[in-house]
This record gives sequence, C-alpha cells and structure tokens, in this order.
Amino acid sequence: MDKKGFTTYQISKICDVYISTVIDWIEAGKLKAHRTPGGHRRVSREDLVVFLKKYNIPVPRELEEYPDKKILIVDDDLEAVKLMKMLQSSSNYHVRCAENRIQAEKVFSEFNPDLVISEINLPGLDGIELLKSLKAKHPNVEVILLANSPSIKTVVEAMRLGSYDYLVKPFEKENFISIVKGCFERQSLIEEPTKLKGLNALYEVSKAMSSMMDLNNLLDMITKLVYEALDPDGVSIMLLVDSKYGAQELEIKSVVGSFKNDIVGKRIKIGERIAGLAAKLNEPILINGSIEEDKRFEDIQKFEDTKSGMSVPLVVKNKLIGVINVRIVEGDDVYNEDDLKLLTVFASDAAIAIENVKIVIQLTKHTEELERLLKESRDLHL
Repeated sequence: MDKKGFTTYQISKICDVYISTVIDWIEAGKLKAHRTPGGHRRVSREDLVVFLKKYNIPVPRELEEYPDKKILIVDDDLEAVKLMKMLQSSSNYHVRCAENRIQAEKVFSEFNPDLVISEINLPGLDGIELLKSLKAKHPNVEVILLANSPSIKTVVEAMRLGSYDYLVKPFEKENFISIVKGCFERQSLIEEPTKLKGLNALYEVSKAMSSMMDLNNLLDMITKLVYEALDPDGVSIMLLVDSKYGAQELEIKSVVGSFKNDIVGKRIKIGERIAGLAAKLNEPILINGSIEEDKRFEDIQKFEDTKSGMSVPLVVKNKLIGVINVRIVEGDDVYNEDDLKLLTVFASDAAIAIENVKIVIQLTKHTEELERLLKESRDLHL
C-alpha cells in the first residue's frame, strides 16, 4: 500500500473485481476516496475497511489493525451495543459485553481481554473499584472509564489509579476509536522485546504522571523522563497558547539538557521551525542530518545545530495542545522510526496527563468562584 492510500488497482485485487467497478463505487459515493496532487485516486485503510464491512466483503487480515485484541465492555444493554458497533465498524476487534460486576468478572476470566471499557456508575458496580481491582491483579490490562457527569474527585482518582482515559458521555465516534487505537499502540510496543526497556521506563512514569496535579511539576517530570529514557542531548516541551493578536503560538514551558533554560517562555508561530511545522502538520517529524539537505524544510529556519531529532505533537481527542522536542547534537547516535513511534506513544499519555491537570485546575477555579459567590449571597441575607 502507498502511504497515501490504496490504489484502485490494489482494491480491485482485494475485492476480485475490475478496476472500473472500483471507480464506479467511488463515483457513486459508496467508497470514500481522495486524489493525490497528480490526480490519482487513493483510499485510506480505514475507509476501505468500513466499505468492505458495510457490503459484507471479507476483510483481508493484512488490513486489520490489532486484529487479535480483545475488548470487554461493561455497560447497560443499549450503550454496550452502541460501543460494540463502533468498535466492530472500525476494526476486527473481538468484543464481549457485560451488564454488571458479576457478569464482568465471569466474562473477564473466560475472555482475558486486553482492554476493559466500563461505565463508572451501574447498579452494583463502582467503576473506580473495578479499576483498582483490575490494575492490582492485571496491571497490563488497560481500562477506559465512561461517565455522564463525573466529579473532579472521581476524575482525579481514576487518573491516579491508572485509567488509560476517562470519557464523558456523549462522545464522538472518531475520538472514541482514536483513543482505543492509541491504547493498543502502546500495548503493541510493550509486547516488542527490543523496545521494552525504553517503553517500560516511560510507562512506569506515565502512571506517576496521572496522579500529579501541578502543571509545572508535571511538565518538568515529562522532560526529565524522556531525557533519561531516550538519552538525548536535550528535551523541551511547548504548549499551545493564545497570542495578544488572537493567533495561537507555541510557548516553551520546560527544558532539560542542552536546551538553554533562558529559552523558557519564548514563543514561536505555528509553522515556524521544526516544532511549529510538526504542530501545523499535526504529525511527528524525524530528522537525521542537516535540515538544509531535506526538501521538507526548505522554508524552515533551523533552531540550532541538530544531528538527529524528533518533534512530536501532543494531541488529546484530535486537539493539538503542544509539542515535545528531542535532539542529539553530538556523538554517533541517531534516532530511527522505532524511537519516533516510542516517543509518539508516550506523547499521547503525556498529553492526556497535561490536559487532565488543566481541566482539574479549571474546574477547581470554577468551584472556588461558586463557593465565593454562595458565601457572599449568604452574607447578604444575614
């Protein structure tokens, strides 16, 4: 498959039809496609899988993403069925459902799921207690909790206990599928022995990150962790902020190593330098060698001499919140695609932790303001 998607010829072979038939599907709107700059039709893996399933055409194993992963959904009937359909329409996951704790424990013991998705409030079921029990007995099983209107205390407790994510209903299908995919991406790295050492270091502190409620301390922890795990010369974190002119910019919030401390607080525009380009494209960038020799960066000003480096967007629910940058300036070491994938998976966890802290801070401020107003109201009536 071309990185830009499947060609009409490749799809014709998969479906055992003529190329003209594939083109007819596209022109009729049955199969979603886009055109390359050269005018050729391309179909993404996701859109092709959706099409094949919709029209009951067998999905080849090579198209399946994490096909052997098993998911247990603990929710009432309607919600469970809805979630199951979401998951089955996006990939060939194995999905089972349970309505209560007794069913969940029985299905879990028989099914051995990789991921448990649970409503936090069901008759006879406390999602926090379920999370605590699962993490104690099965630390490698990921848990995603669902709720209609969670309290600050509940969100913080779920984060502290190691929930992969905490979703507030209702949520968009695309966000939900993306979170499940990110969860399995991390698990797939854990299962690869060659990357186990680096990921274990990142994974262990990912759990510690989830319980930290001070934003500055959290950002410093993230930079130091990446510095120790990936052995770069420098690490920096930039967060998206509003400029005085209304446009958004990236502001350096934490640095370690060869990045100078006096750059903390400095800002760049979206699209400016490598980090700004990663933010603009919303995709990770790997650099080896001088950027002056790379056509991707013809209009990009280099920051300092970097022999090898990575800039990875921090994204939560398809929303960009910042960029993490890693660089090597001396020695013979260079980063590769495996390192980029490792940092990308960790960046997903880091972004969730950062966003959760920001949400808790905001909710705390609102709560304090409400308490102040209530106190003033009571004082007026005394």
